[in-house]
Amino acid sequence: KDDLNVSSPLGTGGRLVKEYEQLVKDLWLGSHSTVSPSSLRKTISRLAPQFAGNSQHDAEEVLTYLVDRLHEDLNRIK
Repeated sequence: KDDLNVSSPLGTGGRLVKEYEQLVKDLWLGSHSTVSPSSLRKTISRLAPQFAGNSQHDAEEVLTYLVDRLHEDLNRIK
């Protein structure tokens, strides 16, 4: 949390990191046997309209977007 860079112009202001953090917590610490990433999906759809809706997207595109934005949100260089 100390490395969160909310001022990066290429990042998401920390929103994507917080959603991803919650998903990982639900996967590893949750008491449910199944976990739905719907909240993360909604956040990605709001931040990147090209992924909104129910049309099929290439997994590589979504993962590239996710990793790039997580990197920017956690980049220590201001």
